[in-house]
Formats: sequence, C-alpha cells, structure tokens
Amino acid sequence: MIISGLQTGNTRWLARHLQNIADNEHVELADITGAVAHDIDGALAEFDAYTAGTRAREGVYAAFINPPRPLSREQYFRALELIEQRLGLYGQPRIVLFHVKANREHCHVVWSRIDLDRMKAIHLAHDRQKLRRCAQQLSVEFGTKLPPGLKEDRGAERFDACRRPSKAEKAMAEISGLAIEERREAITACYRQADSIQAFVNALEAAGYMLAAGDRRSYVVVDIAGDVHSLARQIDGARTKDVKAKLAGLPLSQLPPVARAKTMMAQRAQAQQDAVRAKAKRLDAARAADERLKTAQKQRRAKLDLLWQKMKIRQMHEWKVLLAHIKAEEDTRLRRHWTQIGLAKYLKKIAVIRQLLECYEKKRRRGLEEYHRQLKESLKRRHENEARELRRQYEAIMRLEVREHASFFIAYGDFTTSSAGMQLAARFALVVYDDDLADHRVNVGCGSFSKFEGWRHTAWDVPDDIAFDFGAEDDGSVSFTFNVNAAGWRASARSASDTDEEQAGAQAHGPSFGGGMSM
Repeated sequence: MIISGLQTGNTRWLARHLQNIADNEHVELADITGAVAHDIDGALAEFDAYTAGTRAREGVYAAFINPPRPLSREQYFRALELIEQRLGLYGQPRIVLFHVKANREHCHVVWSRIDLDRMKAIHLAHDRQKLRRCAQQLSVEFGTKLPPGLKEDRGAERFDACRRPSKAEKAMAEISGLAIEERREAITACYRQADSIQAFVNALEAAGYMLAAGDRRSYVVVDIAGDVHSLARQIDGARTKDVKAKLAGLPLSQLPPVARAKTMMAQRAQAQQDAVRAKAKRLDAARAADERLKTAQKQRRAKLDLLWQKMKIRQMHEWKVLLAHIKAEEDTRLRRHWTQIGLAKYLKKIAVIRQLLECYEKKRRRGLEEYHRQLKESLKRRHENEARELRRQYEAIMRLEVREHASFFIAYGDFTTSSAGMQLAARFALVVYDDDLADHRVNVGCGSFSKFEGWRHTAWDVPDDIAFDFGAEDDGSVSFTFNVNAAGWRASARSASDTDEEQAGAQAHGPSFGGGMSM
C-alpha cells in the first residue's frame, strides 16, 4: 500500500486532475463533508474562501491511497480515519473520491487545512514520515504487501539508491516527452565520467542539457524542452553537498541564470526543429526525384523490352515461313521423283540412263540442301545480329542507369524511404567480355554508392551445358537467366543431325531479360 500527500494552493489544477476522465476509466465522488456545495469545484471554491481569511498560501492537503489489491469501502475509510488522526486533520472539511485507472482502484482525499474556530492553518510537520507509518500499520491490518521502499526505514542509505521522481517531474515528462530515467542516466554518466568541471559542462551540453544557476538552488540543469531540474536529484547516488563540493571551482556568477538558459535552450530546440524540417524537406525531394527516376527508367526499359518481344515474335514467324518454304520444295521434289509417267518412266528402266538420272537427282538434291543450309545460316546470322544489337542497347541502358544512380547519390546523398536512416541500396554493374557470351564468363562488380572505394569483383565460370543471359531490374540490380532450352538450341545448332523444327523451337525460347536468379 502506498500513501502520499502534498500541500497545495492550486485548487484549479486539483479540480481538473480529480475530474479527468481521459486518464481514468471511472471517477466516483464518494463523500463531501464540511461544505455547502455538492460538487468538487464548488467544495474547493469554499476551501479557497476559508484560506482567503488567513495568511496561508497553501490551504488544502491532498493525499491518495494506492493499495496493491482491491479494498472495501470500510477499509478505505478506516485508512482515512487513521491518516486524519496522525496528521491532525480529524473533523476538517474534506472531499473523498475514487478513480479506476488501468483496472486498479485508488482513492483521492482533499482536506481543508484551515481551522475555522481559530482561522489558522493546521501545521503539518513531517507529514511524509507520518503517512509512511500509516501505510506500514494499514498493511499489517489489511494483510497487504508493502513496496521495498516502505518495508524499512533506511536513514541515510536511501541516498545511495535512485531517487523516485516527484510529481512535478512526472508532469514535465508527460508534457515534454523526455523520459525521466533516460535523463537521469545521461546526467549521471556525464557526472561520473567527467574528470574536470569544464568536461562536465561540455558533456552536459553534448547530451542536450545546460548547467545554470537556479533561483533557489545552487545548480540546476535545463533540458531541451525548457524544464528546470535540480542537478543533485538527477545524479544517482550523489548528495547535494557532494555535488557542490565537486563544482566548487565553478562560481554561480559564471553560469547563466535560469531565464537566460531557458531562452538559449529554446533557441537550440528551434534550431533542431528547423534542421529536422529541412531534413524532412530534403527527404521528400529525394523521394520525389527517386520516384521520377524509377518511372523514367521503367518507361525506357519497357520500350526496349517491347522491341525485344517484337523481335522474338518476328523471328519465330520468319523461321516458320522459311521451314514451310523448305518443306514445300522438298515435297515438290519428292512428288516429281515418284510420279514420273510416259517416256521418263520408260527411259528410267534403262540402267545407263537410270544411273545418269540418279546422279543428276543426287547432285540436284545436294545443291538444294546446300541452298537451304545457306538460307538458314543467313537467317540465323541476321537474327543473332539483331539480338546482339538489342543486347548492346540493354548494356548501354545499364551503364546509363548506373550513372544516373551515381548522380542521384551526389545530388541527394544516402537515401531510403525508412525513417530509421538514409542509406542507398547497393547497385551492381555487369561487364560482358564477349558480345555473344561465347566464353561463358562474366565479371560482376558490386558495392554501395556511399563508398566508391573498395568495390568487390567476382568472376564465375558458367558450365558449357547451361546457357545464360542477363538483365537489369527496376531497382538497379542485375538478374541472371539460366535457360536450359537456350542451351538445347545452341547444342542443336552445332549438331547436323538435329531437325530444323528443333532449331526453330529452341530459337523461340532464347534468353530472356528480367527473370531467373537475381543477384
């Protein structure tokens, strides 16, 4: 069970806090005594009126009870009775309400400190120690567990442990978004690692804090949000007198006052925000330029891909037309050979004339076959020249894209769409030693454009029985296509025993771009 409290005169803030349903799942007003009003704002206004008749500046005392497990209403009011007896607030006007937050119920109580009979504020000395003893006693009565910090009074040893953040520190952390633990860890590290006063001041500035002269404290630190914190409270395991002793060589007159430090930190924060906005603007411009570059490269490559597909379709049609023409001539020759009539059929029965005719037919057939072979070789060479020309254009596009990506890096630096950082993706450059890839050897250089030096070069030996080709993807990477059909086509082209149909079919399944295994 945790019980804590504080004196305050800011009843407007207290009314907003008690009735805040955004931070609490349920708010229940349980009791209002000693006031005419039946609502929280009205009762607190009456408490302010009591305070106005005295010289007190903090006219109310607010406490909250946070048990580790649910308690009954009788147990809560038993706790309130014990707290009133220990603090001397028994019979004072009060407000009691319950909050449910994160499925846990806790109780808030607000007392008026003004004794209406004497019109003086009740003095609350050592209220935290009294609430500590109340929590220990109630924990025994209710059978609840105490936090480690409430189990025993450690005296001076409590300074060795990390200080608990105050409510003001928690409120500032919620507004600024700067975590309390991170701030303490950073300042403690600067304090312990610094070997001199100037090194400590420089370390604080590097961490985003400024050492200043406080209005009521000797040394304070101002964070980037403009919040002021006691230096001694931010250093784990250090006492105020130890901090003053270490900084004795730094007079307060040499430190900027809090107001000036706040102004300087506000200027620094504004500069950081301007830098972030400028960086975001550059990032947006880089994204837009990258999108335009990708679109232009994609359109340019799409035109070349369309030419490649048209070429392949036209070449397949030309092969089919040529093979059909050859087959038609062969059918005509065979038909003339087997459909002879009349005198030709009679003369063929004579041995000498038959031998002459067979010799002539054989010579004619060989001449026709040689003519057909020349036609095929001519068509094949023309198709290879056309494919080589398109491959040359593909290689030119790849070199152009590499240059464009390098220019993009020079203009915008490292770039990616992720918010964690900006890093240019690695690109690959391909160099082919032979135009028709006859030696089956390629050289690939790869590396990040953020490091022009230290490029790695690797060479692979591709087996002769596997044909391959290359292409470039939209992201600038190189893809390798290993085509078994193309290997079969090349093997059939070298073999005289293969049929013409197999050659034509393999030619139709030649190397393709953009598929296969991407590196």
